[in-house]
Amino acid sequence: VNKDSPDFCNRSSIYFGNTEGGVVVGGQEGEEKLQYVISTDNFKAGSFSKFRSDETGKRGETLLTLPNYDARKRQWYEAGASSEDGTWGDIYILFTGQDMSIPPSRAVRERDGTLLGVVAGDIFLSGLSLFLKNLHAERAGISFIMDGEGLMVASSTSEKPFSVSKDGKIKKRLPATESATLEIVEAAKKIKKHLGDLNSIDAHHSLGFEIDDQHNFVEIAPFRDKYGLFWLVATVVPEIAYTEQVIKGNSRTLYIIFAAFLFMAIISAFLARWLTRPILDLTRTANAVANGDLSQNLKIDRRDEIGDLSRSFQKMTGQLEETFKDLKNNEENLRVTLDSIGDAVIATDVSGNVTRMNPVAESLCGWKQDEAVGKHMGEVFNIINANTREPAFNPVNTVLAEGKTVGLANHTILVSKDGFEYQIADSAAPIRNDTGDILGVVLVFRDVTEEYAVRQVLNDALVNAEQANQAKSEFLASMSHELRTPLNAVLGFSQMLQFTPKSPLSSSQNEYVENILEGGNHLLELVNEILDLASIEADKV
Repeated sequence: VNKDSPDFCNRSSIYFGNTEGGVVVGGQEGEEKLQYVISTDNFKAGSFSKFRSDETGKRGETLLTLPNYDARKRQWYEAGASSEDGTWGDIYILFTGQDMSIPPSRAVRERDGTLLGVVAGDIFLSGLSLFLKNLHAERAGISFIMDGEGLMVASSTSEKPFSVSKDGKIKKRLPATESATLEIVEAAKKIKKHLGDLNSIDAHHSLGFEIDDQHNFVEIAPFRDKYGLFWLVATVVPEIAYTEQVIKGNSRTLYIIFAAFLFMAIISAFLARWLTRPILDLTRTANAVANGDLSQNLKIDRRDEIGDLSRSFQKMTGQLEETFKDLKNNEENLRVTLDSIGDAVIATDVSGNVTRMNPVAESLCGWKQDEAVGKHMGEVFNIINANTREPAFNPVNTVLAEGKTVGLANHTILVSKDGFEYQIADSAAPIRNDTGDILGVVLVFRDVTEEYAVRQVLNDALVNAEQANQAKSEFLASMSHELRTPLNAVLGFSQMLQFTPKSPLSSSQNEYVENILEGGNHLLELVNEILDLASIEADKV
């Protein structure tokens, strides 16, 4: 490594390990970019020594010595030796905490394919951040790069893509969603939310998001090479950066239009001496109406053909203005009505393509209306059978085919664009004109996931309660003989004691026996009543 290298500022070191475990390294370190060399004894696995060096590579003082070094056991050597054309190692933070580096490695082989060793190096990523920063020196917006795990690689801001603890012991790469730059955070969240797994992104995407009521665009481009490197390059540009130029262009256009109008006005005034003024007035009014201005009031008080034409034109303009007002009011009323409905509503044309949907439908289906309009209903409204997980029939197709209102079967699940699932209930009905022709279909549905879950819990509880009650009744009924037999024995022996002539009981003993008989008979009645009830419940009576 020497200062003659064209990209010296981005390279930390270059090293080579051979098949005997030896290594030789040339590199630089620290803010002073002091140069050093590293080698193992006899270029074999063993003692590892680091020396200060000059620009020619001549060794100086010994900086560090480590025993038992074997290049063959290092990740860069194993990765390079196992690849055919070379590979990239994992990004890591320098032990100095000043920068991040990515190590490329490649096997060195004889012409016959025999492995001689692996050459590798460390490339600083701060140069990439500087490159992005220079890109935006005169351009609006922010660019940043992150890997497939969402970790920052570089950005056009002054923020480092990693953090280091005060004691320097804990070094951590920075997730894009934890950046100090709000545009990067919101862009990263938007990318993950709408594109899912970052590693699966293989095409250019354009998204939008809001920051403080200002719309921003983010362009995402995947970068993948044959050596295993995969990064996502994202550029965030505020909408105003685009519209500002448009506004300036519109202003120039307005000035040109105004100048042209002024010129034409002068020419018109000159020509008015040669043409009749009523025709000019009628022409100007017609042009205004053609451009959408229906508030024109043409006053030509003449009794000839021009007067008749102007009055007919004024009447037509008034009718058009009323018609457009009614259409605008109807459209606004329809929009407000749909947005106010608590259920999800989707309307289609006669081909089954979506024409409009309210916010509830957008939420459940995972589609914005602007994205869904023009797409077939089966793509936006994706439903499956909850039991079989097979696609369910689309009610819109049935309505268009049969021309009648239909509903979904039970156990129908809506799978949103984002993969969320909802238990739904719906109905679809045809939209007809005055002559009865079908113009499309309106689908109304709602999320009954919680209702379905509560109903399922109640059904399960009812089944369990009935099973428990049946088991209790069967148990009591089967115990009738076991309960009565000992109780009858107690009562029988008590009666024998009471009516034994040869050895009559004393008055106190007789009183005790009476108590036993009274309590036993009472208990026997209770047992009989309980057992009768149990027998009834167990269907034995």
